[in-house]
Amino acid sequence: MDRVSQGTVVTIGNFDGVHRGHQQLIECGRRHAQQLGMDLVAVTFDPHPRTVLKSEPMRSFIITSTAEKQVLLKRLGVSRVDVLAFTKEFSEMTARAFLDEEIGQRLKSRMVVVGHNFTFGRGGQGTPELLHHWGQEHGVEVEVLDPVYDRSGRQISSSRVRAAIAAGELDKAAQLMGRPFQVYASVVSGAGRGRSMGIPTANMAIGIDHVMPPMGVYAGYCVLPSGETAAAVASWGLRPTFADLDQPLLEVHVIDRTDNLTGLPLWFGFIQKIREELYFDRVEDLVRRMQDDVAIARAGYDPAQWK
Repeated sequence: MDRVSQGTVVTIGNFDGVHRGHQQLIECGRRHAQQLGMDLVAVTFDPHPRTVLKSEPMRSFIITSTAEKQVLLKRLGVSRVDVLAFTKEFSEMTARAFLDEEIGQRLKSRMVVVGHNFTFGRGGQGTPELLHHWGQEHGVEVEVLDPVYDRSGRQISSSRVRAAIAAGELDKAAQLMGRPFQVYASVVSGAGRGRSMGIPTANMAIGIDHVMPPMGVYAGYCVLPSGETAAAVASWGLRPTFADLDQPLLEVHVIDRTDNLTGLPLWFGFIQKIREELYFDRVEDLVRRMQDDVAIARAGYDPAQWK
């Protein structure tokens, strides 16, 4: 029997960053789903609604791509991530129609868990209050969770995570998310320059809409396609020594590994900035500095911590 026909527990949101506030939603939904013997379905949207509703393209905005969110949400115990295509037409759907068609009829929800500031439907007219009324009419239990606060007493939000990453405040971003800032992307072919210099790199294709820290060289770690975690160092920038890029590129060296990762998905987690991007007159000087970067990243890597 299709498990959806038995009913589901649903949580809804953009989940951008999958930060500690989102994690509380998922944990609450997971507990209820386990008690009820139902699947937990996380409903999210692609692209991010703000990128559709704003009149201008939004650069450096997304914290976690849809692919990243799907992986992170499933790690937290979500049975299925339901990605709804967010279009201009979809944005005109009324709040009640969204609940009736998507949450009630299609997902057969028996319980909905949302955050205190959750809004939905045309013009954001759907509120937790409306959701409660709808739930009472349809026999669907609704739980609205209070905000989650950090150690300073400030509310955790995607906007705060976004601002911390863009400012290079990686420790603050990690505190808000409950993990280091990571990016997830397929490895694309490069010129092979790093391999010829003895420091092979995997080039990760990061979209221009993805928020990133300031350009520079970073110590961090990789989660390989096998699931293994390894120390890594990455250069995020324009390769000033070679001056051959017009858009920043993330070049990741997985320390003490020579795997060919082209075409495979890779995670890179940012731990700390080592230095700014630098121009070198000679490639030999660049190689020596890269070897120093590798040594710093290797010394700071703790396999028990970065998983």
